Amino acid sequence: MFHEYVSQDNIECEFLSILNKFKADVFDGTLSVTPDTDRELPADVPSYDYLTSEKHLRSVQETPHKSDFGDPIGKLDVITFAVSNWSSATADAYNPYSDRYHKEMASYLAEKKGRASIVISGSFLYHPICTMPWHTNESTYGDHAYLTYVDKSKKSYFRYYDNETKEVITSYDEPGWQIRYFNAPKTEPYFWHCTYTECPRISIGFRILYNL
Repeated sequence: MFHEYVSQDNIECEFLSILNKFKADVFDGTLSVTPDTDRELPADVPSYDYLTSEKHLRSVQETPHKSDFGDPIGKLDVITFAVSNWSSATADAYNPYSDRYHKEMASYLAEKKGRASIVISGSFLYHPICTMPWHTNESTYGDHAYLTYVDKSKKSYFRYYDNETKEVITSYDEPGWQIRYFNAPKTEPYFWHCTYTECPRISIGFRILYNL
């Protein structure tokens, strides 16, 4: 299910150069994001990290399945936990550059993956104390690559449920760029996964479509 983790030390120099230019142009070399302390969680959600807990995963898995996020989380505006919480200055700076760099990243991944189309599936800047709750990506099933950048060690993570071992696995981010590859099935057993961060976190996702 969870295929591969690639640390910055193992990212090829050419690709790393693209990623660092993206970060420099879009974020001016810094990740200055102010936490949004005015957000309100639903009454049945005690904290943001609860949304990535094993307890919450069990409750979502046991509820009739209605969306990538299950239910009731499927009823929430999940973007509240991520992209809409950019500062206005960061959001304004991000948009003009993002499309060009996304195409460069996709082109590079396409060369490495051979006969495949690479389609962007998400591009987020998470602010501190922020989450993307448990979800399956079943509606965008298939192979995925996620590029992540943080500037602090073990202050953020990608977490997933291993269907073979029946364990919840936490893969912590380290300073710099990293790539995670995984496959999201269209049907059960789904690939349940989530993210949480206590520091600013760039996350850029791509679908890998073997259709050429």
